[in-house]
Amino acid sequence: MGKQPKTQESAERFSVSTEGMAQLHRDREPWYLVKELVANAWDEDADADVTVSMTDDGLSVSVEDNGGGFANVEDAYTLMRPTSKRSNALVRGRFNIGEKEIFSLARYGSIETVGFTVEFPEGGGRKVYENDRTTGTIVTAVVAEWDANDAANIIEMLERFRPPADSVYTVNGNVVARKDTHYSTNETLESVLQSGQSLRRTYRKADIQISAAPRRAEGGVDTDEAGWLYEMGIPVQPIDCPWDVNVEQKIPLSPNRDSAPERYLREIYSIVLNETHAVLREDEASRGWVMAATENKRADDKAVMKVFDTRFGEGAVIKSTWDMEANQRAIENNRTLIPRSALSVGERNRFKDAGALDAHGEYGREGQSTERKKQPILTDGMKQIQTYAEWLALTVLGHPIVVEFIRTEKKILAQYGGVMMEFNVRRLGPQWFDGPINQKHTDLILHELAHDTPLESEGGVAHHGDYVHMLSSIGAKAIHAALAMGPNAWGGDLPIDVPGS
Repeated sequence: MGKQPKTQESAERFSVSTEGMAQLHRDREPWYLVKELVANAWDEDADADVTVSMTDDGLSVSVEDNGGGFANVEDAYTLMRPTSKRSNALVRGRFNIGEKEIFSLARYGSIETVGFTVEFPEGGGRKVYENDRTTGTIVTAVVAEWDANDAANIIEMLERFRPPADSVYTVNGNVVARKDTHYSTNETLESVLQSGQSLRRTYRKADIQISAAPRRAEGGVDTDEAGWLYEMGIPVQPIDCPWDVNVEQKIPLSPNRDSAPERYLREIYSIVLNETHAVLREDEASRGWVMAATENKRADDKAVMKVFDTRFGEGAVIKSTWDMEANQRAIENNRTLIPRSALSVGERNRFKDAGALDAHGEYGREGQSTERKKQPILTDGMKQIQTYAEWLALTVLGHPIVVEFIRTEKKILAQYGGVMMEFNVRRLGPQWFDGPINQKHTDLILHELAHDTPLESEGGVAHHGDYVHMLSSIGAKAIHAALAMGPNAWGGDLPIDVPGS
């Protein structure tokens, strides 16, 4: 047996490996580590003076402020130490970890603050001793792994910061001016605050400033640059829109404080769209951020309809999935007919809620019922048919569809257009969906899928030669798929009635 270690005791449960911490941060962009030093100064309502320079032993970064200094010397070297910043939504700090990240990489580092100095020598460890400083703090780190390119990137990003209104912020001696705000609003957004002994999600009002992102020359043409999301003036991450968005409160962030969750970005995009839709360009209306904003309930109707008109042109109508005559009349009246497949389900519903019309609503014959209520509760049989129809469509058409159930007096059993298949429960009867899936189910589904066509502008394939050819083609695909896979493969574990078995 090996030698047993002597009993050891410590007031703290954990120790931190400096090299292990360095490994976590070595591949991060250097400016992300430097920004924490500026954020700490601004959290103290202090001016920040940043110097970035190359020295013989690496890249030297110094951040000096005129604040009141560290309240506790242990904050300079203790990770995760409890801090009042966690319960204040209007400061940036959370984990008491920021400056330790850059020191984990540094050849040498120091914190000179009111009353004491902490040094992190090249050989490792730390030294703490008293000094005569009466105001402010200067933090210095020399990182041997960083070079002149890293220095240029750090300076470029530091100059993007948005200093507080009452703060003087300089980078290498140059005062960084506050950016112009083109739109401002006050919105309720998700935040993170300490409640009791834990950090919890909360929602509170925050001032938000929106500024046009800088434009850059590309091939002789000015091009929009990706905007950035800011937390109280500190850049967090690039975002998929040509606007810089500064939120004046804590925002929910990843452990590295360099990204916000997708749910939060969707809220941000909707706020931006509400404020900026009047200047939305045609080439911008189909961008991902606009689509995400449109689907969000926060987007107001005026902004949503601006997206619709800009993207498709005024007077456009959404193609009806069942009223082919109305689709044809829309075309005859020179109206742009929008395929349902061109819209996500969320976009389509939001456009309609905001006032966009479909072809039936605009050109449906008088007296035709528009009652199209969704079945409130899906039976097991309906869920079975839904799964089977989605699987069969993906197999024979090569693209997914959406399956829904409606109740309408119209003389239709089912209808399909774009990516939407609807079963009329009122006409089929709930019992039609019960039992194992059999040929009557497959027959109706294939009959509707045969309307799938690239000729969306012609209102769908009618019941003539093209329809027959399409039906025979996908029918052959379905049969051969069945022969190759066997009946148990159809729809996974769904019960299939196989004739003759």
